[in-house]
Amino acid sequence: MSLIIQMLKDLEKRRAAERDLPTDITETRHEVNPASPRPVRRTLFVVAILTVFLAGGLLLLIRPTDPSAPIGSLSGPVSPAGSVAETGMAPHPIVSGGEEQPPADQLAVVGRQARLLNVDLFESNSSARLMLEFDRMPRFALKQNQESGQLRISLEGMSAQLPVMNPLQGAMIDNVDLRHSEGNLTLDVALRQAVQVKSLVLPADNFYGQRLLVELTRMQLQVTAPVVATEIQAETVGTLTPGDSQDNAKIENIPAPSMTKVRQAPTAEQLARTAYQRGVAALQAGDRVDAQDQFEQALLEAPDLLEARLALIDLQLNDGNPAVTAVIEAGLTLHLHHPALTMRSAQWLFAAGDAERALLVLEMPPQPALADATDFHALKAALLQENGRFAEAALLYTELLQVDNRRPLWWMGRGIALEQIGDSVQAKQAYRQALVFEGLRPDVRDYLRGRLSVL
Repeated sequence: MSLIIQMLKDLEKRRAAERDLPTDITETRHEVNPASPRPVRRTLFVVAILTVFLAGGLLLLIRPTDPSAPIGSLSGPVSPAGSVAETGMAPHPIVSGGEEQPPADQLAVVGRQARLLNVDLFESNSSARLMLEFDRMPRFALKQNQESGQLRISLEGMSAQLPVMNPLQGAMIDNVDLRHSEGNLTLDVALRQAVQVKSLVLPADNFYGQRLLVELTRMQLQVTAPVVATEIQAETVGTLTPGDSQDNAKIENIPAPSMTKVRQAPTAEQLARTAYQRGVAALQAGDRVDAQDQFEQALLEAPDLLEARLALIDLQLNDGNPAVTAVIEAGLTLHLHHPALTMRSAQWLFAAGDAERALLVLEMPPQPALADATDFHALKAALLQENGRFAEAALLYTELLQVDNRRPLWWMGRGIALEQIGDSVQAKQAYRQALVFEGLRPDVRDYLRGRLSVL
């Protein structure tokens, strides 16, 4: 069974979702509320909730705990647990959401704590994206302090089991600190500059669990041109010459300029970003023709605007438009060896039926670091498998799983490759491991169970 087609579909779905970010938000709060239960079930639901509260209270009386100690840090020392006021954060959320959770003191009883699986940082010239992945979406809140330049992401009802991650730093983010206290996780993001914050909840797919995408965009400052004089007016001013007293000072007319400020015309990059945002809005509205026109206009203004180029490529890949080849090649000229552009070049070749050349594109040096470009190497592993190079595919999947062993599709790919080279024992183990995690479609899970029954 080939993984490559499903992998490409999932990549396209994730890219489309990441572009569909909501408009800027300031002080709103939203929660995902479950649908009202049917009247017939309402009584049972109330009884179940009361039972959970009683059980949680009994557990706290029998075994009190003190979970307030900080347990981990992404970068730098861990901050002590404290309230929003202690860290100088603004007391109001700018955005929140997620799944309804029971109180923190009941989470151990009902076993519904969410787990943070991974945190990734992606940066471009003008924005940064934090991607938080969960086994299921918790309730969350984002709070921003404009004065201190700090962003806080609060996650409720979270497991104390944390992923192992490298320090997260970049041009816009100074560092990220993580701590766990009383069933909640807090990520404090120290920012180097003022930003606008947007968020989007992404559904689980065959690659990832449920994700919270937080986009940070540089504030656009209004720039005015140097002050220019537009009009000269005469003003009567008294002056003194030698020998004159203050009373009989000679009077001269000295011109005093009257100044006006002229607003500077938008830069090419500003025009390009405006066209890009219009293209995203058109795509969300279903107008693919206008979206393509806007993305092309953005590239005419600023050919190095990577976001617009990737959006145009994704649109053309989805439409099977052969013009995508020139767009990719122009992008690789401006952004030499960029993994995202190289991946899309391989995708186009595979869609055209040339899996061998698609793999050659991904094998060209220099290769991005595996930990920094897991999607790139996962696509490469799938293409190795597609080209019958199963031993190499199995090895690459093994290396990917050493970076993150919670990806069911990687376990499945490893199992398929191992089965093809005759290692049935390890293949069965990989298939079983893939079934442990959520995120696989029902038909894929049925396939895995079928292979387990045969091996």
